[in-house]
Amino acid sequence: MTEPKIGDLFAVKLKRRNAYFTAQILSAQMGLVALVLDGFTSVPPGLKEAEKLKPFYFDHHFWKRGEFYLGADEILDAEPVFIGNAALICEPPEYVSLQSIEQIYMQLAWNELPKDIRAKFKYVRKQKLEISQPQSKEFYADLARQNPFCYDMKSAVWDENLKNFLEATPMMTQLELNCTAKSLDISCTHLQQLVLHASGTEEITLNGSLWRLVINGDIARLKSVHCPFDGELLSVQLELNGGEFCICELEKLRDLQIFSQRGERIDLACVAASFPNLREIFINAQGGTLKNIDTLAKFEHLKDVWLSDVYGFERFPTRAQLPHLKRLCFWSVPKGACEAARAQFKGIESLVIKQPRSKQWLALNLNNPLRRWDGREGVGAATARKAMRAYAGAHKKLSALEAKPASNELKTEKTEILKEFIAVFNAIDAKHSIDTMEREEIWEAFCKLAELAAVDAKSQERIWEQNAEF
Repeated sequence: MTEPKIGDLFAVKLKRRNAYFTAQILSAQMGLVALVLDGFTSVPPGLKEAEKLKPFYFDHHFWKRGEFYLGADEILDAEPVFIGNAALICEPPEYVSLQSIEQIYMQLAWNELPKDIRAKFKYVRKQKLEISQPQSKEFYADLARQNPFCYDMKSAVWDENLKNFLEATPMMTQLELNCTAKSLDISCTHLQQLVLHASGTEEITLNGSLWRLVINGDIARLKSVHCPFDGELLSVQLELNGGEFCICELEKLRDLQIFSQRGERIDLACVAASFPNLREIFINAQGGTLKNIDTLAKFEHLKDVWLSDVYGFERFPTRAQLPHLKRLCFWSVPKGACEAARAQFKGIESLVIKQPRSKQWLALNLNNPLRRWDGREGVGAATARKAMRAYAGAHKKLSALEAKPASNELKTEKTEILKEFIAVFNAIDAKHSIDTMEREEIWEAFCKLAELAAVDAKSQERIWEQNAEF
């Protein structure tokens, strides 16, 4: 397809609805964008019909009413039908907020809700509904009557009554679920987002409206995810606890995000076997390793790659092997891979390489939970070094005491080392002002040191509470 021009009109297949929507290419400060028009038809409209269409507005849930804009790239990626070129239906503002095609589905589902619910939603206090134990049909009937505006639920159980409630409640679009069943079927629900804490789940059957699926835990036993369109319209996030997996029936999945527990290994051969048609892949391994990096070349349509805090590789595929790659981001990955990528992909739409890690740096810092401070925006280099040294020094001192026989003196010595560790960050906070994320990372590091010091949980909390001033 030739490059789009201002005024071009395209019809795009909205696959979940088996209908076409029309969009017109406009120019904004950020470049070419597409204005979505309010007309959904079974076949692409003609030029005269398209010229009469008005803008499509979005205002679902908490959004303020506004015109609907998409990136021109997203329109072209959807293999649209060219209608023709016409005078601009409206002039865009200088800056526009881009949405995604998924937001069109969400808006259409919102438009189908009762008018009084939509009118009052933004002004009514809502809270996440929580289910901790099996409940009766009557309980769920009362729940629906008492909470007509709630759309978000968290449940520790999955049973027939909850399933029936979700199927009968179009407003309920988000669910966080602990599932111990071997099989999970949400095919008749209205869910759009599902966060699943899986425990032995082997088979999942999804509905046609779900666009985001997050799975936490050991997914080694998960064998199949039955999904309309073979996953093409789905975005999947895997929070791995155990690196290897093989999932069937998501062959057309385009968007995958992987997070792993510290030290986990992620095998790209497993990823390619399960999801061979990825366009976007994001991996943050939190200090884990990446195996079979050359397998990236098997993804023929790959456009976006983001690798963060992941190691174990020094190579990267060539530009010839990844001809469609447009955006590449490396953040704290091995230096050799950074150099290879920089040489091959100079000049692509976006190339970001931050904190390339030498073998010497990794040898010193890979097991340091505060290594992420190094190079983080808003954290000075001196502050990062001080934090990392504090952990490394305390770890070294406590390790040297492991062979000593237990005694009150030894316990006191270990406690003093933990206090000294905390004191470093009290001093940092006086100058740097430690934020919430950093505080959590310091706590995580402190817990590792306390475990090494064989300090029980109660004493650990007492030492922290009595000494931490940030």
